[in-house]
Order: sequence, then structure tokens, then C-alpha cells
Amino acid sequence: MMDVLVTTLQNIRNSCDKNEFTLEEVLTRLKNPGTINPHVQKYRELLSKYGKKDDRTIAAKNNLPCISFSGTYHDKVVNDNFAQSSGIFLVDIDNVDPSSTKDKLAKLPHTIFAFTSPSETGVKAGIRVDPTLITSD
Repeated sequence: MMDVLVTTLQNIRNSCDKNEFTLEEVLTRLKNPGTINPHVQKYRELLSKYGKKDDRTIAAKNNLPCISFSGTYHDKVVNDNFAQSSGIFLVDIDNVDPSSTKDKLAKLPHTIFAFTSPSETGVKAGIRVDPTLITSD
């Protein structure tokens, strides 16, 4: 499972600027605090200072790097260009205690990973599914 390919984007606004990495490579980067993107740090600072509805915070969120755990794409990252499923369904849970939620998710048999969201108020988790069930992002 760790060798499946997932797609990364510099940010959500530029669907052409993509790269593919193994799930293992992406999760290793997410686990290492030294690799946290400066855009994530800036977003967290603005979120703390101004809240999530402030234009500066929204702009910073839109500039965050993105990961499509669903799989890979031909050319531009849009549903019509979906190429290959990773077999990972991403669940995004907001407004929870990240630590206890990750602990609970880790006990479920189909959970592959769980990490704290950029806002630090939620969790994103990868759930193993039949790859044929995923036909777009």
C-alpha cells in the first residue's frame, strides 16, 4: 500500500503544477516537522490572529500545497483526467481534538494514516477502499 502513487500540487489554484510521489514519501514528509511548508506556517499564524473568515486567512489557505490521495492524473488535475486510483479514500474531520481522534482512527482496521489538518483543529485520514470504487477525485 505504501508504494501507491498520489498526486501533489503547489496549491489548489494551479492544477497543472503537479508531482507524483509514493504514499510513503508523502507521509514521511508530513510526519517530519522540519519539512512543514512555510505556507502552512503562515496560514496557521493568520488563522490564529484573524480567524478563518478573514480574507488574508482565506488567501493563505488557497495557497497551501495540496495532496490528492485518490491517485494520479493525466496532465491537469481535474476529474476528467483521473488516471489511476490509489485505493485511498480521504476523510476530513473538522473541529475535533486531533490527538484523540487520530488514536481512535488508528484502531479501525481500514485506516492507513491520520494526520492533523493544517488548521490544527481537525484530522485527515486515509481509509483503504477497493481501488475500483474511486473513479475521480
